[in-house]
Amino acid sequence: MRKLIVLVIGLIAWTLTSAQTANTEKGKISGKLTSTDGKAVAAATVSLQKTADNSLVKAVVSNTTGQYELESIAYGDYSLEISYVGFEKSVKKIKVESKQTTADFTLIASSKALGEVVVKSKKPLIEVKADKTVFNVESSINAQGSNALELLSKSPGVLVDNNENISVKGKTGTKIYVDGKMMQLDNKDLAAYLKSINSNDIEAIEMITNPSAKYDASGNAGIINIRLKKNKKYGTNGNLNLGYVQGITPKANGSVALNYRDKKINLFSNVGGNLGNYNERLDLYRIQSDSLFDQHSRNVYKDKSVNAKVGADLFLDSKNTIGVMATANFNDNTWLGNSNTNIYYQPTGEYVKQLKAFNTIPGSRTNANFNGNYRYADTSGKTINVDADYGLFRGAGRSYQPNNYYSPTGNLLYQLIYRNSTPTDIDIYTIKADVEINKWKGKLGYGAKAAYVRTKNTFDFYNVIDGNDVKQLGKSNSFDYKENVNAAYINYNRQLNAKWGLQVGLRAEQTNSEGVLTRADGQHQTDDKVKRNYLDFFPSGALTWTVDKKNTLNLTYSRRIDRPTYQDLNPFENKLDELTYQKGNAFLKPQYTDNVELTHTFMGFINTTLNYSHVKDYSTMITDTA
Repeated sequence: MRKLIVLVIGLIAWTLTSAQTANTEKGKISGKLTSTDGKAVAAATVSLQKTADNSLVKAVVSNTTGQYELESIAYGDYSLEISYVGFEKSVKKIKVESKQTTADFTLIASSKALGEVVVKSKKPLIEVKADKTVFNVESSINAQGSNALELLSKSPGVLVDNNENISVKGKTGTKIYVDGKMMQLDNKDLAAYLKSINSNDIEAIEMITNPSAKYDASGNAGIINIRLKKNKKYGTNGNLNLGYVQGITPKANGSVALNYRDKKINLFSNVGGNLGNYNERLDLYRIQSDSLFDQHSRNVYKDKSVNAKVGADLFLDSKNTIGVMATANFNDNTWLGNSNTNIYYQPTGEYVKQLKAFNTIPGSRTNANFNGNYRYADTSGKTINVDADYGLFRGAGRSYQPNNYYSPTGNLLYQLIYRNSTPTDIDIYTIKADVEINKWKGKLGYGAKAAYVRTKNTFDFYNVIDGNDVKQLGKSNSFDYKENVNAAYINYNRQLNAKWGLQVGLRAEQTNSEGVLTRADGQHQTDDKVKRNYLDFFPSGALTWTVDKKNTLNLTYSRRIDRPTYQDLNPFENKLDELTYQKGNAFLKPQYTDNVELTHTFMGFINTTLNYSHVKDYSTMITDTA
């Protein structure tokens, strides 16, 4: 009997212990909320109730990607309820019996009228995502009444200097995109175009320091993508924007936009202009053989430009859209250079003579781009985008350069006068297709692109003798450059849960290029014709960890390429003054950069970044005094 009592007590104790252990086992419930058209539903309330007594266990709100997560949930039977204004309430019975339980919901729009209830949601000012940082312009009070260039100067990590050059985190050469299309403009024309975009027309600015495989691999400084608001208002609307800046020199800009939209068509147009003077300064101190040159240059760049855009979108049905768009930029400019160079005999320091050079370079540029596009989007989240573009650049450059040599006492010793003409023609043809689908609980993207560039550059050099231009055949040339880049990519992006986001991708680019130098004197050298053919692979990846409501960590990696420009490849001399010239190198190789970046974001607006870059075949302009 005593043994039986002991055995029963032992069984009861074991049963109680097992029950206690079972009751303390806990799991996690997570999932994603989407609407019937495949879009994420943010800010929805997710409530968990016990089935036994309908008591509330826990409630959370879905994040911007529609993800939610309920942690430390004891094993058992529950009722999961989703509610959000404008959608019907959705309820699921679930059983938590493992460490991870997944429950996704597709919410159906409510057919009930809301009467006088108005629901407004506001995006955070700064969003840190796996592959980019997003500045939501709509959420910034300071963004009102400005233009795109001014907004860039206020964006995290972006610097716009006094000459309106744009850099990201100290790196120049940033590629600027508008609605996913790269702007093929030089710095001055790009600045003028950005100033024509009113801040009220901008939805967000994306800073992509390590771009995903979807984007071209060129450019070590990354990408800035400006997303414009989609005009959804029916009827006719427009806006006017004027700006004036007074610094050392005055600058002014203005633009006007006019749009029309109905159920079948969207018409849009914009025209803007820019006036401005820009100061430049160059100081050089160099020794060549027995001569020492102390050079000081003060230059003024006078700029006038007009840019325009016109386009149309035709909505074939709820899924298919075709569109056309044309953009153009017309620029007239003058570069005035004033250079004083004191020349010394280096061994003794004796002042020998002074060179005063005056360089006048009037020029004109025309950029134009013509685009045809097709877009497909369905309720499953699948999108297809096809773009075909033709772009052209026409430049007409001239210069007049008198060089006066004076004795130490100020007497004119002799004069040399040069004149040159530098017309440039560039044609760019591109076609690309991008596909994105919902796959493996994330977004899978893939696509291809083909681009062909043809440039023709002529450099005619003249000595001006007794007022007559005498062409110098040994200093004149034409340089033709052709480049074809074919690319394909695959990219995968997934929000793993409420805290972790992942993006990985791979891009392949094959480049075929040929540069041909034709010398006016008929002479030939080994670097007059250079051909290249190479295939490269560019992996990329990003991992985001939302530590808590205040802290986010973002780790990114990408491999990039910087191909030499046609001007960098032209081996002929281009005189800046009598003693200074620029010269390219036909044998320059592409420059490759591997970038790793760790970013910490605090409270959505304080960013701390640690960056490491490894560069192979680095190239830069150097001062050669040999």
